[in-house]
Amino acid sequence: MKPWAKVFLIFVLFLQTPINSTTDRFLDVDSFLAICTKRLSNSSYTEQYIQLENYLADQIVTVYLRGSNNKPKEYKIYDPNHRLMHGQVFEPEDKANGGTRIVGFYSLNGKRKLCFKKDPEDAVTELAVGDFYSVLFPRDRGNSPLPASDIILMNGQLFSISQFMEGENLGTILTETEKNPNRCKKYSFHLESFQRGALFCLLTNPEDCRPENCLVGKMPNSDMHRFLFIDNERNFCKQIVKDRDGNMRTRVHCSLFCFRELLNKKVDSHLLRRNLMKDIRTWEERCGEYSEYLLELSKLTQGSLKTELNAFRDRSPIKTLNRKLHKIEALFDKRESRFAQPDVSLIDIFKATMPKLARIYLKPKDIISENSDPIWLSLQRIKNIDAGRSGTITPPSSNVPLKEFKIESRELERAENGSFFGEVSELTGVEKTVFVQGYYRSNGTYVRGHWRAGRRD
Repeated sequence: MKPWAKVFLIFVLFLQTPINSTTDRFLDVDSFLAICTKRLSNSSYTEQYIQLENYLADQIVTVYLRGSNNKPKEYKIYDPNHRLMHGQVFEPEDKANGGTRIVGFYSLNGKRKLCFKKDPEDAVTELAVGDFYSVLFPRDRGNSPLPASDIILMNGQLFSISQFMEGENLGTILTETEKNPNRCKKYSFHLESFQRGALFCLLTNPEDCRPENCLVGKMPNSDMHRFLFIDNERNFCKQIVKDRDGNMRTRVHCSLFCFRELLNKKVDSHLLRRNLMKDIRTWEERCGEYSEYLLELSKLTQGSLKTELNAFRDRSPIKTLNRKLHKIEALFDKRESRFAQPDVSLIDIFKATMPKLARIYLKPKDIISENSDPIWLSLQRIKNIDAGRSGTITPPSSNVPLKEFKIESRELERAENGSFFGEVSELTGVEKTVFVQGYYRSNGTYVRGHWRAGRRD
């Protein structure tokens, strides 16, 4: 018998050999899944172990969960029917529409409770995004529109686990409304909830907030609706990049930016807390802890994990976030008066924080009749701008419709008739802000001036 055949035979015999032990403690599959469910909902739980005297080696699943010290905690799961690793516990196992990862669902008493995603692209970012929403809106902590999530290592394979969110898929609503436009009249969105969600998206640069990743659900104890966000591992992306052909493209895509009528409503000045920098620094430290935990998991697999280990290593997302918050504060301060609330809308914030992207989503005219239902109008904008997007399809929202010119060998954007400002750093990496003001003379000549750091060049 060849040497490799002997090794294989010994390995098979080992897997089929009963192991006698009186001290080994295990969780059964349902207890393990119940622990995952309660951990994500911050519910108390008791780890109830079973002791086995006889079991087979291939009936044990090794799982690492994040412990209270942010270190991997090892669990042994007794899984005689191979429900975990063979996917039988996830019914049905499926891929999200247009997605690239296998997503499995765990049901309890006939209701889905957990989502398992195998080999997530950027597990740290998904944890960071959910945490960031609670930093922005702490009063919404128990009712977040984002699922709580965590990272586990199961038999050497990485999974992200998250709460299952109940709601209708916005992509499905769009398709069905195409067949019956009156269907959209059943939806009435809670304004403050929408504003919190849209402001969250404006600050976090979502790359994958397409219709299939936006769910529409009922507000608690209300007939009004709100948006829920799933698959958030591509947030905090760069707004503008160059594609393979050297063309400038946007990577930020968000269905909520198409709901112009809701974006145009006045925002209460208390919607976003002021002076968030201290909380953001604390949040950034937690993001570092998530990366350290993932690094520890990587060591357990000899570094073979197929995911981003340090999402914010260059801190560019944090810098972009701080710049946006400063612009929002300046916008409120400029509009604020002693006797009245500042008249600021999310459209104003959109234009102030991401003017390039705002020009794409906030075109001055709709090709659809303005007498249409506002929800139907929004769905049509989604269809024209972002719907149908996948990893191989470039959506219209990727195109940057701005002419470029060079000043002092730096790429800037041309200011159209009126005032406009742009950040050089988003195009060149230079961390300075240039304010551009331009207008056209009656003879058609374009006149421009630019300022840096508040002083005329």
